[in-house]
Amino acid sequence: MLTLIETDEDVRRSASEVLMAALARLHGAPYSTVRRIACDFDRGVLTLHGTVDSYYQKQYAQELVRNVDGIRQVANRVEVMAS
Repeated sequence: MLTLIETDEDVRRSASEVLMAALARLHGAPYSTVRRIACDFDRGVLTLHGTVDSYYQKQYAQELVRNVDGIRQVANRVEVMAS
């Protein structure tokens, strides 16, 4: 799921690139639950949404995207649903 909350076309293009880079990292994860995490990007803040099986996977997802160029902060809204 992609959600862009910007109005200026140049900023939106940049936000889109940041979002795609973050999603590419998440989609390359070895955990299926991490690969299904959705994210939104607005004004330097990447927000992660979804559910995972453990607190380790929640932290792992955050660390995957933390150093993507353009991200100043990660808001980790991922929920842990123990199986």
